[in-house]
Amino acid sequence: MAAAQSGTPHAGEHDRRLLEIGLLGPMRVSVDGRPLEVTGGRLRTLLALLAVAAGESVSTDRLAASLWDERLPADVRKAVQVCVARLRAELGAEFIDTSPVGYALRAAPDQVDAVRFVRLLDAAGSAADGSAERELLVEALTLWRGAPFEGIRSSWLEASVAPQLVERYLAGTERRIDLDIADGRARELVVELADLTARYPMRESLWVRRLVVLDRSGRPAEALAQYERIRVQLAEELGADPGAELQGVHADLLAGRAPAVPSDVGTMPGRTEPRRTVPRQLPVDVQGFTGRGAALHWLDECFDHINDAEGLPRRPVAIAAIAGAAGVGKSALAIHAAHQHSSRFPDGQLYVELQGATAGLQPLAPSEVLGRFLRALGTEAAAIPTELDEASAAFRSQVADRRLLVVLDNAADAAQVRPLLPAGPGCGAVVTSRAVLSGIDGTRHLRLDGLAAAEATELLARLAGPARIAAEPEAAADVIQSCASLPLAVRIAGARLAARPNWPVQAMAQRLADAQHRLDELEIDQAGARASFAVSIEQARNSADPMDRNAAETFGILGVLDGPELSVAVVARLLDESPVAAERVLERLVDIQLLETPSPGRYHLHDLLRLYSRELAQQRPESARSAALARVLAFYVATAGQTLELLRPGDYRLARIDDRWRKDGLEFGNDQAALQWLDAERANLVAAVAQAATSGSGVLEEMAAQLAHTLYGFFMVRGHWSDWAQVNQIALDIARANGDRPGQAQVHNDRGVRYWRLGRYEQALACLQESLAIRRQLDDLPGQAACLVNLGLVYQWQGRYDQALGCEQESLAISRSINDPRGEAGGLTNLGNIYQKQGRYDEALACLQESLAISRTMRDRRVQATSLNNLGALYERQARYEQAVTAQQESLAIFRELGDRDGEAFCLTDIGIVHQRQGRHERSLAFLRESLAIRQQLGDLHGQTETLRELGVTLRECDRIEDARDHWLQALALFEQLRTGDADRVRALLAELPSNSRSATTEPAQGRVGNRLG
Repeated sequence: MAAAQSGTPHAGEHDRRLLEIGLLGPMRVSVDGRPLEVTGGRLRTLLALLAVAAGESVSTDRLAASLWDERLPADVRKAVQVCVARLRAELGAEFIDTSPVGYALRAAPDQVDAVRFVRLLDAAGSAADGSAERELLVEALTLWRGAPFEGIRSSWLEASVAPQLVERYLAGTERRIDLDIADGRARELVVELADLTARYPMRESLWVRRLVVLDRSGRPAEALAQYERIRVQLAEELGADPGAELQGVHADLLAGRAPAVPSDVGTMPGRTEPRRTVPRQLPVDVQGFTGRGAALHWLDECFDHINDAEGLPRRPVAIAAIAGAAGVGKSALAIHAAHQHSSRFPDGQLYVELQGATAGLQPLAPSEVLGRFLRALGTEAAAIPTELDEASAAFRSQVADRRLLVVLDNAADAAQVRPLLPAGPGCGAVVTSRAVLSGIDGTRHLRLDGLAAAEATELLARLAGPARIAAEPEAAADVIQSCASLPLAVRIAGARLAARPNWPVQAMAQRLADAQHRLDELEIDQAGARASFAVSIEQARNSADPMDRNAAETFGILGVLDGPELSVAVVARLLDESPVAAERVLERLVDIQLLETPSPGRYHLHDLLRLYSRELAQQRPESARSAALARVLAFYVATAGQTLELLRPGDYRLARIDDRWRKDGLEFGNDQAALQWLDAERANLVAAVAQAATSGSGVLEEMAAQLAHTLYGFFMVRGHWSDWAQVNQIALDIARANGDRPGQAQVHNDRGVRYWRLGRYEQALACLQESLAIRRQLDDLPGQAACLVNLGLVYQWQGRYDQALGCEQESLAISRSINDPRGEAGGLTNLGNIYQKQGRYDEALACLQESLAISRTMRDRRVQATSLNNLGALYERQARYEQAVTAQQESLAIFRELGDRDGEAFCLTDIGIVHQRQGRHERSLAFLRESLAIRQQLGDLHGQTETLRELGVTLRECDRIEDARDHWLQALALFEQLRTGDADRVRALLAELPSNSRSATTEPAQGRVGNRLG
């Protein structure tokens, strides 16, 4: 409910008719003292909605959602206009104003009983003495005629406003009763409390007062009987025991002691201490609170010692600090948990919104908050110290022996919070803040993230309607993903769907899919994700701490990059600062919840914050953005070049990296370190290629193409076929647009290798032949040698050995003519493979041994491993099994050391075949299954067919005929998909199975590890 305003009429309003509305019971409406009957249930609801706003505007969306719930009309705005017009006709047009956002009732706050009721209770809380307080309470409670909004149908009023009014009524009634008890009027209260406990049987605070009143009226036995009644009732209906305060009264009665007045209110005869009240300041609990089971359990643990054994607190004050980004639901969690734990704190709950991240408002001063707290606890205004330290000490003294909960919502920093914390062992505090308040001793910290997928779906369903979400689960998942699972964003999306019941969920998903306008979609009533983020940025910009100001400036620069993650090294180039300075500012952004850090040195913006950062980045000059992006691209090209040099020493691509982008990259000690960096940065590298290619800058396009070429070694080792295809296509588009023939030849070559690795041989041949044709035109000998190597490999896998032999021989001749030892070793390896398949074992052995010698001289571990594996395959053909295993085990160790999963899979298959030939079937199966798992992870179809075939052979040898058949059928399907001659071999194997012949053998695997140099 809106805060009450002054009842003084505005200038020029003295001649207007007087409208009075009663909502605390059946609706009453009068104009100039004459009763007026408002016809129609929806008009009565509309009038109530406008009345509780106390003269403030109510938006059209809010009115519609409250009037029609989930069954909104097709044209919401028009329907509301029609209702307002009808209400104006009944009341008088002068009573309803139209505002830019909706409508407002022209009535002073005192003319609406519900608003007047709240104002009187607020005034009673700050009254100068008990007598004045009681007078105001009686005046307020007299307005109560029954259940609020009786006869008015509105789920929003029923769920959100009415419970708040009922709670204020009961708290006000209890306070007035306490004052009456303190004045010696206990006997007068017996009947009233009997009626109240009958109407509100589960409210223990009323039973406490009933027992005290009965005892003070000389009826202790009846008090004990009533305690037993409520104890049984609680046990039967709730499965719970009475709370600590009720148990305490019972203990006093049993011991023959007079139970104390609740919270020792008022000034008792012969006593001089100030009156004490029981504040109940928690906002109304969050309607439809969803999820957060782990966080609620954590809060349970924080407070599980309060009022433990024998009701004696034994540990220090429990302080729980909840930190998290804007919109993550910190306040909702704190308020919901506070309501759940309120029974642990019978001496009251204090609540304050500290305005630490509230748009347009300065954070509340601790001295102002302490004044509020002390007044709520019964301290006379004149007795409140003006000095902060004294006021804080007075507050701690007031609550030292109480069991009281303090909720400090939306704190700015630790300095704002420290003076507001209680110190009594029976007290607890919940603090929410966007920053981690690590400077408060004895605090337990929880960092709150977005909702889990199931929780976010449940929240969306509560708002938009379960049936709608269940009918379109994929669209709902898209909505939640676009909202980054932030409760604030999900609530806004759900509210917009609720206001548009005829919209499919897919329509909202499509609107949110537009990243450029997503933050606009996630706004409602001038509030939303963007506004929430802006508060954090403005606070950092206006901070006295230069590091905060630097963090705010940096946040806007981060949006320059499209990649999903950030590293210290990349941000250092982006900012043109040292890595130390970059890490310092990144960590500050983490502290103020504008950045996440999934692992040391790595940082992440969730999707909505990324969009906001990008909006801020767009406000910078184009030249500044381009320069920042160029620095990062140069770093990526230089570092990727370093990885290529390690993964493929001597690769001809290295000589083609532009000198402008060779410096300022990271250096790595070995292949594994290079691969770790590439694995971590893969998504960022692909995003950088795409972003630079669409920048409109010729220089950045050049850098994009160079980066695509330098990633060749990484993709050869790791696969990542779709990423590889994307960067290849981008590089080809750039080369074609710029008439770059060498660039086109390079991309065609790399695409051909990718198609070969995927078993798409015809496409591979087309690309490689196109590349070779261009390179012959350009007289590019290293490029021709690389293309011929790759063409030869494709022909090998197709079983076209004569064509393969011609390609490899020409490639070897070129490599020798230009003194390229790496190309020479590769050509010899591939020739050895072809000779092996043709049964020319002596020639094969000579080629492979010479290739191994060259690779060892070059210290190229990858080529060395390839040569060793192929030697092992040759030894296996010759039945020299021990030599085969020795060579292949050494090859396997090198591939694993290099992190080359593709080479590792080849070795594992070949070792499995050797064990198969030796009759070591279990060992064979183990190696082959490990190889198959890797090849399935890599998406290597031809490799999978080879391994499946050999698995079938081993299984057949183990008499596991049906298992063998299953594996061969899988292999056959893949071979037919690849359109190779190997399919006929598998058909033959399947045809042999009915005879169950164990003597049948299969040709050794047709595919060995190629040199893979090109």
